[in-house]
Parts: sequence; C-alpha cells; structure tokens
Amino acid sequence: MVYTKLTNFSIPLPSLVKAKTEAGFGFPFRGRKGVTHLVKQIAAVKNCKLCFSVVFCFLFGLGLKAQDSSLVYETAISIPDNTDSAKIDSFYKLKSIDLNQAENIKLYYEIFHWYRTCYRYGGNSDHGIDCSHFVNMLYEKIYGKTLGPSAGAILAQCKIVKKGLSAVREGDIVFFKIKKGQVSHVGIYLQNNKFAHASTHAGVIISDMDEPYYKKRFYKIGRVEQSTE
Repeated sequence: MVYTKLTNFSIPLPSLVKAKTEAGFGFPFRGRKGVTHLVKQIAAVKNCKLCFSVVFCFLFGLGLKAQDSSLVYETAISIPDNTDSAKIDSFYKLKSIDLNQAENIKLYYEIFHWYRTCYRYGGNSDHGIDCSHFVNMLYEKIYGKTLGPSAGAILAQCKIVKKGLSAVREGDIVFFKIKKGQVSHVGIYLQNNKFAHASTHAGVIISDMDEPYYKKRFYKIGRVEQSTE
C-alpha cells in the first residue's frame, strides 16, 4: 500500500501551453518536440543567444528532463537533522507522555508529523486518513509490516493480549466496537494509557483509554509478532 508522504517528485511539462512573444506569434504545442520548436522560434525572432538560454533554463526548471510523471513515495522514515526535538518533547509532555520512556522514538515522531491530519473514510494520505489506514501506515513505516486496510483485517493479524490493558505495551493495537457488534475502530498504544488514532471528529489525535467514550467501547488489545531478525 502506498502512502503519500511525498519526498521527491518530477514535474511533467504541461500537456498544452500557449506561448506568445512581443513579435505577436502564438501557437499551442505538445511534448518535447513542441517545446524545442517553440525555443527555436523565439530565438529566431529575437536573434539573441541570451533569449535562447533564458527560455531553455525556464523550461528545464519546469522539469524538461523529467523521466516520467510518477510520484516517488517514502516507504521508511528517518529523523531529519533539523527536527525540533524540543518542540516535539514539549508536545508529548502536554499529553503526559515521556519520550525518554519510548521504546521506538520514530513512532512518536511519525505520529507528531501526522497529528491533526483530517479524517477521511478510506483515505491513506496526509490529505485525509482513516483509523485502519493510519495504523497500517505506522506499522509499515516503523515496523516494516503490512497489516490490512480495515479494522477486521488488522485484528486477524494480531495475537490477542489476554490480560488486556494490564499487559499492554508500546506498539500494541487497541480495538473498539463503535458500531453495533463489530470491531470498527483501531489505534496504536503508546504509553501511560495513551493511544494514537484517527478519529472521525478530530482526525489524528492522542486519546486516553480512560476517556468515557473509549472506555465504554473498548474491545481488545492486539499484538503483532515482531521479527527476531
């Protein structure tokens, strides 16, 4: 599954561009052949090498040498050198979360990046994401595992923690029965009774397991077996 945390891309030339010069000519053109023709026409009218160079640099900046229009998506994360760690640490302290106790700091940084991303049913990008895709995205990036696109599919990949919240660990998945009789909401457990999830009313947030709404609808804790490699 692909998540649009965009890290690199090529910009394709416009499919249709209309150009006009002071000489008064204008025409539509397509593709590189048309671009080359346009540059030659402008250079001929101006009779100036400088004009040709300027136009070439402009078109190059638009992505003339783009190999294709495909987007390149990030499949794994690293913490950038310019990350404001103090800001992130303060953010989590307000949530009663101590990053010094984190087992995998990248999990917390990634959640911070997605925080307040709006909810969109079936969404899997930073333009909108739902609860199951949010958990699946985190597992793909942080733990290198693909779980599934729905709460039920994710539950099927988990081993149930029989002792429930008394034995919960960072990275465990919390399941809720929001809709009648079925598991319909998931989140990822952090620490100190907090879990991150994509809620329908507020997008990606961090909540407490003891909040009445979630406490009433809590179902089970699931654990995904990690590779020993």
